[in-house]
Amino acid sequence: MRITVKVNTSSHEELVEKISAGSFKIKFNAVREKGEANAKLIKILAKYFKTSPQSIRIISGFSSSKKIIEIE
Repeated sequence: MRITVKVNTSSHEELVEKISAGSFKIKFNAVREKGEANAKLIKILAKYFKTSPQSIRIISGFSSSKKIIEIE
């Protein structure tokens, strides 16, 4: 399954909002250095979809706020 994610940094707790089928907006607090924000995003998505982080990967948008994610 592939989804589109719009990421916003926030000082608040994690928030996952489903916009439409296959489209999500996610807010969380993370540092944008050395892939730390992407790693945290994967953990948040794994928790939301109740799967392991190893089954989630970023297809495109590694340094962008708009990402395409693949979930096995």
